[in-house]
Amino acid sequence: MTSEQNTEFPEASLTQHLFDLAQQVTIALGETENPVTKTRDANLPAARYLIDIITLLEEKTRGQRTEEEENYFSQLLPALKMGYVNKSK
Repeated sequence: MTSEQNTEFPEASLTQHLFDLAQQVTIALGETENPVTKTRDANLPAARYLIDIITLLEEKTRGQRTEEEENYFSQLLPALKMGYVNKSK
């Protein structure tokens, strides 16, 4: 087996997926180093797109989420949107 085959992944969940998308937003906002390019270049259209995807997930899963997922959405979306607004200035 190669090392790729031994890689353990976190359990698939909505919260984990949101975390992964949020990490991509912080990279697109230039707040986190891009692991591929090793730079902190902002890409506001990409950040907006990713925030829109998270918003879509929030809308489509409304009424079906666990309390943990509900809390995560309620904290995540405002923080990401505020980060986007601050970078857009």
